Amino acid sequence: MTQPMPGKPAEDAENELDIRGLFRTLWAGKLWIIGMGLAFALIALAYTFFARQEWSSTAITDRPTVNMLGGYYSQQQFLRNLDVRSNMASADQPSVMGRSL
Repeated sequence: MTQPMPGKPAEDAENELDIRGLFRTLWAGKLWIIGMGLAFALIALAYTFFARQEWSSTAITDRPTVNMLGGYYSQQQFLRNLDVRSNMASADQPSVMGRSL
């Protein structure tokens, strides 16, 4: 089974990927890989400390007026009514386990 076929060239065996050899090489260089990862992480950390901040935001808050509160309270009332209706609908329907909630 490992012998080449008579009509095929023998170069098929050279085209195979040696996974075990690849992982052995990576395992042998694990300290170098970890060291480079840590070095780049430290460089990125140092950059975040020393980079100049290029963003800012400003927030201005005002006390709500009566007109603003009217819309807020109407939405709250709508949500309360919606919640009551959904609770009533779930109490009327039987649960999956056959028990009522």
